[in-house]
Amino acid sequence: MYMTTEKQNTTNLLLIISDDLNNYFSYLNCKSKTLTPNIVTLQKQSITFTNTYCQYPLCHPSRTSMLTGLHPFSTGVYMFEPINKEDLPIMPQYFKENLFSTAGIGKVFHPKYNIESVWGYNFEIGDNLYNLIEKKEDPLNSQNFCYGPVDIPVEDTNDYKIIKQASDFIKSQKNNPWFLAIGLHTPHTPLFVPKKYLEKIPRNIVKKPEVLDDDLNDIPIAGKKLITKYDNVDIHQLVLERNIWEEVIYFYLVRIAFMDELIGILLKNLEDSGILNKTCIILCGDNGWHMGEKKRWQKFTLWQEATKVPLIMHLPYGHKGGLTIKEPAGLVDIFPTVTDICSITRPDKLEGKSLLPSIDGENSKEPHVVISQIENNNFSFRTKDYCYIVYYDGSEELYNYNSDPKEWHNIAQLKESKEIKRNIVSKIPRNLKEKIASIMKKDIFNL
Repeated sequence: MYMTTEKQNTTNLLLIISDDLNNYFSYLNCKSKTLTPNIVTLQKQSITFTNTYCQYPLCHPSRTSMLTGLHPFSTGVYMFEPINKEDLPIMPQYFKENLFSTAGIGKVFHPKYNIESVWGYNFEIGDNLYNLIEKKEDPLNSQNFCYGPVDIPVEDTNDYKIIKQASDFIKSQKNNPWFLAIGLHTPHTPLFVPKKYLEKIPRNIVKKPEVLDDDLNDIPIAGKKLITKYDNVDIHQLVLERNIWEEVIYFYLVRIAFMDELIGILLKNLEDSGILNKTCIILCGDNGWHMGEKKRWQKFTLWQEATKVPLIMHLPYGHKGGLTIKEPAGLVDIFPTVTDICSITRPDKLEGKSLLPSIDGENSKEPHVVISQIENNNFSFRTKDYCYIVYYDGSEELYNYNSDPKEWHNIAQLKESKEIKRNIVSKIPRNLKEKIASIMKKDIFNL
């Protein structure tokens, strides 16, 4: 297992969270370095986890889960509940107690639920591109689902100001190790970008997702009700009527190009300061984002488009650089992993697992189930080979990733699937089973 030695007290931690960043590679008609050269460069020096899932496909509960190392059913944060900071381990607070200088810059916690006391320095700022949404009667605009170039210098965007503040913090640190968390708003809607990026990114970069017209036919009624529960408009229908599917994807991708340039500025600052090799860097999204698959846009489903996120981990001194890991991981695993990297005893309450043994190949054959949920009683359970979804009324979906990587064919009701489902849930740790069983109407652990 990788452990720091003489670097125990000098390893810095940089956590970069991008808002609504999905696994964007499947939407590219080109090599990813055309869109994200800085992220690709970082990947060559880092470990890339290709099957990482958030624990809740919505920013506040997802970030709370990540920053506490607990599942939403343990934090009690499902939608817009406050964080009980007295009873929960909080990652920046824990590093602060272990003599790290801490800073939270941008959208780390959800803005309404930021815990200022855990930061030695805090700079919270929203996305000022929201101010450019036209105040006209348009159902898409009312959902902030708008896009296009805007006549604003990059330096005037709040995401640039976040990177500038982060760079200044890094330069100011002379002695203590530090924990810096950065929350960028890109590529979250509105999909506005400074004009210069349209000159950089060609429109033929877009690859429209392959979809099935009857993809929802085998989805349980409970599942359909859940995903449309908070819809004010049918975004997919309007996208079809206006023939803007590829256009929306293009501006989402260009927002990612904008994000990549900002990350490049930050990485150069680390390199110029001579501390890149002393810094553990975690780059991830807080949740995914549908691009029309299953007639959905944005998030709030248990399907992989809304739950699958990028996770890139740069270990100090280039340890295992260029490695790709396919075993499932969750954002809940970040907290225990970074405590191990920095040689800090982890809090007892954490429910995630450290990813370091997986990086070093010590438990690559050990089965692992990644749990995601919506509200308090709709769950998905993912292994490397399967996704098993159980809704509040006990109705189910099951997908075999070996034969059905796009989750098109629900095989939950097949006779031979019973053993598969039983095998999946048997791998969930006992303490988590007990918590899930207490809130589920169906006893999924006695199939």
